Amino acid sequence: MGASLRDVAVRAGVSVKTVSNVVNGHPHVSEQMRARVQPLLDEMGYQPNLHARGLRSGRSGIIALALPSMDVPYFAELAGAVFRAADRHGIKVLIEQTEGERGREREALTGLRTGLIDGVLLSPLSLQAGDLDDPPQHIPAVLLGERLFGVRADHVAVDNVAAVREAT
Repeated sequence: MGASLRDVAVRAGVSVKTVSNVVNGHPHVSEQMRARVQPLLDEMGYQPNLHARGLRSGRSGIIALALPSMDVPYFAELAGAVFRAADRHGIKVLIEQTEGERGREREALTGLRTGLIDGVLLSPLSLQAGDLDDPPQHIPAVLLGERLFGVRADHVAVDNVAAVREAT
């Protein structure tokens, strides 16, 4: 197990708050102080406690991506794009494979609401409009694809009819 903020603070001869400010990149920390503390953080193997950080911020830094299948190239490519975008923002992605089953799609919206994730991206195949009326919406959900329209949910889709007209 790596060192704690307190361990690093004792070794550096500074307060825990100062070490925390260095870790979090606060601009009011002088370059001299940063140069004193950062090498000790690296040497002692300090890793932030993500559970404590989540409790303080109320966020986990994790989203779920619920897809019908990872065997379909479209969904594999979509997952790759989500991973790259999330990585740029320091967010981790959990994947749930729903097999296009309505119960599993509903579970992606409701069963994952344990505080573990900050939101869910769901590509539904069997979900019905009424399924979105019932669950408590205390985490954001975004629907992906062309299966459901006119529902009260954030939704990213392509207008296939307009795309075909444009293409032809």
